[in-house]
Amino acid sequence: MRGSKALALPLLLVMMLGAMGLSYAWWTETLVIDDNVNTGELKVVFTDMFGRKPEPLYNEQGVGEVYTAYNKWWPSEGGNPQYLPLTDDTLTMKFRNMFPGCVYHVYWLELENQGTIPAKLKSITITINDPGGIKSYVQWMSSWSTLCKIIRADGTVVPISNPYPGQWKPIEEVPDWYYNALKDYVLYPGDQIKFDGEDPDMQCFTIRLSPDAPNSAEDYTITFDIEFTWTQFNGT
Repeated sequence: MRGSKALALPLLLVMMLGAMGLSYAWWTETLVIDDNVNTGELKVVFTDMFGRKPEPLYNEQGVGEVYTAYNKWWPSEGGNPQYLPLTDDTLTMKFRNMFPGCVYHVYWLELENQGTIPAKLKSITITINDPGGIKSYVQWMSSWSTLCKIIRADGTVVPISNPYPGQWKPIEEVPDWYYNALKDYVLYPGDQIKFDGEDPDMQCFTIRLSPDAPNSAEDYTITFDIEFTWTQFNGT
């Protein structure tokens, strides 16, 4: 009986302290980290392009013309194929006054990752304005075994193999051709992709109107946009 009274006294004391607003508590502490988060920039852009038609009578091909990118276009008299200005992600070319077998050389085309995060190629698409219905006769060829080169920011060169060296391909097949060659590579900040010939004086790719083009292709103008779309690379 005496033991029961001794046990009841501490319990009664706890109940009294609770009624007075006092209690046992868990000690807690919150650590707040206050900082800024800066998002990365995804920016892969075309930076330069140069092309020309052969000099007069070179391989018996028409008049000579020289073109560059970014609004620096100097057409020769007669105004055969022309570059329109490059935008950040789109290569636009216009062809007029072409004839069956007429060729046009592009000597180099360059793009660069000017952003702050790595990028991978998501897609390459082509949009063709073809009022004359002649796009099936426009062909593209890259002559070299190397399609292009990735130039890393540290100067390392990664050659990309050309699956169709020296073969004429329909212009509509070019996006898949180039996408499949580049899709597995990551372009890190400062890296470049350069399409150029193995010889600085030789073209990286050539465009022509097929020798099989019909007379109905005469006097039409065809314009096509080739657009490169990039996505962030997350390391997975």
